Amino acid sequence: MSCTGLKWIALVAMLIDHIAEFIPDMPVWMHWIGRIAAPVFLFCLVWGMKKTKSQFHYLLRLYLTGLFMGVLDFLVNLLYKNPYTPMSNNFLTSLFLTGMFIAVVEMYRDDKESGKRLALILLIEQIVSIMICYMGSFGFGELHLEYLVGGLLPNVFYTEGGFLVVVLGLLFYWYREEPKWLAGTFAVTCLIYAVLVLVEGGFSPERVFYEDYQWMMALAIPFFLAYNGKRGAGYKYLFYVFYPAHIVLLFFIGNLIYKG
Repeated sequence: MSCTGLKWIALVAMLIDHIAEFIPDMPVWMHWIGRIAAPVFLFCLVWGMKKTKSQFHYLLRLYLTGLFMGVLDFLVNLLYKNPYTPMSNNFLTSLFLTGMFIAVVEMYRDDKESGKRLALILLIEQIVSIMICYMGSFGFGELHLEYLVGGLLPNVFYTEGGFLVVVLGLLFYWYREEPKWLAGTFAVTCLIYAVLVLVEGGFSPERVFYEDYQWMMALAIPFFLAYNGKRGAGYKYLFYVFYPAHIVLLFFIGNLIYKG
């Protein structure tokens, strides 16, 4: 299966997940299916960074679309009070950040001095962004400035999926040429997460399947193994357009139903 095919699968899984997020009274199994989306998109990002003609333009597209999504999140939550579910989705910034960390690793590999400079710039940006988001949450918590700042200056703590997404992305990068190792380490990661959930709250089917089911990301493993190493053709800008469009649409549909 090509990268394009994997992106289509992730896009459908994401849509199902977001329908359950924004539309009232949807069944929880839709979120289970949705756990496939993020790891598959991360997997495609890793290979996209390898196969793209220009990493700079690839990351720039992710950054600009993530910035646009951050502005949308900020404005919608500013204008729409007491929504059914706040509009806080911005996985584009998560992908951008992961791509930036990969770029640092590759630059350091090829030119240690340039790699160190880029790593320092990224570190300073992370500290500044985290401080602004943290201070904004105290003084202007009701404004959700972290959505706006997170789009403008993405950081690993105030972005969708947080630090875990970047770690998984680097894990996929490290093992991208060894699919069995990638699948195995990812399965162990999901297992550890599930065990931590059990240790923290005690075993109960409700907690594992209905409250904290992020471990179900393991459902993405067969799709990693199905990848054939090809980019696939077409639909280059589909995700960049579809992502903000479907979230805004579902947000307003969900609130029309909720208010009705």
